Amino acid sequence: MTEEKKVVRKNIMSTREMGRIMAEYFHEMDQASKTGDKKVAWCTSVGPAELLLAMGFLVYYPENHGAMLGSTRMATDLIPHANALGYSPDICSYLTSDIGSFLKGETPLTKAFGIESVPKPDVLVFNTNQCRDVKDWFAWYSRKFNVPLLGVHTPREIGEITDDHLQSIAKEIEALDRSALVVPTDLTDLSQLQKMVDQVQAKFGRIDILINNAAWTPTVEALEVTEEQWDQTIATSLKAVFFLSQAVARIMIPQGGGKIINMGSTLGEVSLPAVRSMPRPKPGFTI
Repeated sequence: MTEEKKVVRKNIMSTREMGRIMAEYFHEMDQASKTGDKKVAWCTSVGPAELLLAMGFLVYYPENHGAMLGSTRMATDLIPHANALGYSPDICSYLTSDIGSFLKGETPLTKAFGIESVPKPDVLVFNTNQCRDVKDWFAWYSRKFNVPLLGVHTPREIGEITDDHLQSIAKEIEALDRSALVVPTDLTDLSQLQKMVDQVQAKFGRIDILINNAAWTPTVEALEVTEEQWDQTIATSLKAVFFLSQAVARIMIPQGGGKIINMGSTLGEVSLPAVRSMPRPKPGFTI
């Protein structure tokens, strides 16, 4: 008779620290919801969280709650409650499990952090970039909590991006009571890059935050990458990051400071078969 092997789980070093960070995050949100000392905004994962954070909101992401419902296996029992309202079993299970959780008054936050419910929102803001269901999802909560609902509707499957697309998004951002400036720029051209920075400073008088998010890479095997493709990758994903940061820093330092955020990629750490040239530039600014 063979002995049953005992599964030994390895302790991940970051688990405890991540638990502490999440506890602080959710308890701050819970406190704000109960006292009203800070405003809480619900936001979709793709954004526009940056605008909300800049306006002083604490930002809660219902999709994270949906993921917690799935990982704790609570979703299976909660989804039917949303189905009973008329939500199809075929739509996003994050939506249906989250709404089911609200209807039942059950949340994994209770067991994990001793929190009775998700934080009450003061405003709900969505972006349809990742899916269209979020509009209906947030609209349901807007009616339940009687709070404003705002959204950015992004174009889908557009191919080449035109100025009309950019201006459309800018107008939607302005509808959120924010200013927007569209400056189409080839970031690999340093003269265009500087011109963009000058236009932003001229309109707003200062630059407080720079987010370097642009990237480019050929989706070909490493053995097939051409010199032109390699140069384009480095120019967009590394060179542009440095020189744009330099141009903006020259404005930030005299004004007393600012924030520069460089968006990296997991492809800077691991490779995929068709994008093996990608990892080269990313660690250049994520070290």
